[in-house]
Amino acid sequence: MSQVYLRDTDGSYWPIPYSDRRLPAVTLSEINAVRRQLLDAGHRRLTQNEVFAALDQQRELVEQAAGKSKAAHRDVERARRALVESAAFPEGGMEPVTVTPTTAVRRWSVISCGP
Repeated sequence: MSQVYLRDTDGSYWPIPYSDRRLPAVTLSEINAVRRQLLDAGHRRLTQNEVFAALDQQRELVEQAAGKSKAAHRDVERARRALVESAAFPEGGMEPVTVTPTTAVRRWSVISCGP
């Protein structure tokens, strides 16, 4: 998740990188796990620094456990592949890219609940 994509009005997708490019690339599953861990620990509002500090701790734990179980080893390899495949930031500046959804995209509509 080193970048997200913004769809403009003509249907083009623009890659939007982190505001701080020094931060490491992470997968969505890593962010969700760290977020859940911090919220369960009683944090009410999460800051970027808290999330990335917890992410570093989580990665250290997973690396240590990788030698102990096959599942942990698979998680480490899956994260490494995802981060390598996520590609770095574009070299020549920002240009629209074509994004093909890997899952079905649902459209949401606004339902009025008032009178």
